[in-house]
Amino acid sequence: MKITDLLSLDDFIRSVVEAMPGIDYYLPLSNGEKAVDEISGYYTNDYQGTTAFLQVAEAMRKNDLITFQCSLTIATKPANVSARAGLEARNLTLKLIMDLLGRLDLAADAAIQSVEDQSDMYDLVIEPVDRIFPIGMLANVNLEGHYVDLDVTVPATHLLFPA
Repeated sequence: MKITDLLSLDDFIRSVVEAMPGIDYYLPLSNGEKAVDEISGYYTNDYQGTTAFLQVAEAMRKNDLITFQCSLTIATKPANVSARAGLEARNLTLKLIMDLLGRLDLAADAAIQSVEDQSDMYDLVIEPVDRIFPIGMLANVNLEGHYVDLDVTVPATHLLFPA
C-alpha cells in the first residue's frame, strides 16, 4: 500500500493495526480540543476495548518529500483502580506499541518493495522518536497506555505538481 496523502496514511496505519491481535479498535483523531472531545465521547459512549489512536499533528515539506508528524497511542481501561491493575494495563500497552512499531517497519519495507516491483521508485520512512511516553489520563478518562511520536516521510511530487 502506497502512502500518498492523509487518507492513504490513515488506511496504511489502520491496516497494520487491524491485523494485530490485542488491539480491539482503531480511531483516527482530529487535533486540539476536538480530539479531546472525540476521545471523551468514545470512552463514554462507544468504548470497544484496547484502542489505537492516530493523530496527525502537522506536515512538513522538504524538497520533494512530505513528512507527516503523527502521534500514535495505544490505551485501555484498567481492570480496576488499583496500582497493580494500572501497571498491568501499562505493561500490555507497552508490549502492543512495541509490536506495532515493528509491524509498521515491516509494512513500510513491504510497501517499498511492492511499488518498486512495478518499476517505480518509492521512498517510505517511518521513524518513531526515541521515547515512548506512558499516559494515565486522557481527555478526563481513567485509562492507561503509551504514545509515541512518529514521523512518516513519503514523496510529495504528486502533491506539488498534480497532473
